Amino acid sequence: MTQESLEGNIRNSAVQLIQLAEDRCWNKISHHLTFIVSDFNEFGENFRKKRKLRNKINKYKVPQPLDAVIGVIKKEYQDLYDINLYIFKALQKETIIEIQYYRKSNRELDYHDKIKDYPPMLHAKITQPGYSLEGEKFDVNWESGGGLRHYWKNFLYKWKYRRNLKKTKEIDHHTISTTEIQLMGSHSPLMEGWQKFKEFLTGWFTNFNFKKNQQVHS
Repeated sequence: MTQESLEGNIRNSAVQLIQLAEDRCWNKISHHLTFIVSDFNEFGENFRKKRKLRNKINKYKVPQPLDAVIGVIKKEYQDLYDINLYIFKALQKETIIEIQYYRKSNRELDYHDKIKDYPPMLHAKITQPGYSLEGEKFDVNWESGGGLRHYWKNFLYKWKYRRNLKKTKEIDHHTISTTEIQLMGSHSPLMEGWQKFKEFLTGWFTNFNFKKNQQVHS
């Protein structure tokens, strides 16, 4: 991907992103696309707070046509390592796509020297909520708030997860308790081994004492 082909490549990837969203999400996706631009560093390094901060920062950006924002990307082209397209928000008459870029200069010095002359990578991505990981469709706007249906699906997913986790802990506890009982039981493999060892020691001492007595009498 060259600086000259950058705009066309982003436009094509945006179309692929919309197709991906239509396939994976239950929302009706508008094909009227507008764009905002983000530097990966804008959102800090704390992963847990990043999504919340990203939404807070991005909602104040004014979405524009691609040809109005492409200049920002081209200006940073030589330092671009990776460009990712996300659907920031799908509205009824507009789909806002976030162009988020990651700089080569953010990489470690040794790695930066290896990639400094490489063209940037380009990806179109959709982040999935937990309840969709088995193939179920989801709300494309879940990261920027989501609707009532998303909240209900997410609630059920978390409830089932906690229930299954509780069952797993109960099974593990039962297994541990059963194992402890078996270890203490008279017919457990451990007790049988201990009995055999005691029998061996008893036989060995008996044989030892017998030989010792023979030596004394002789």
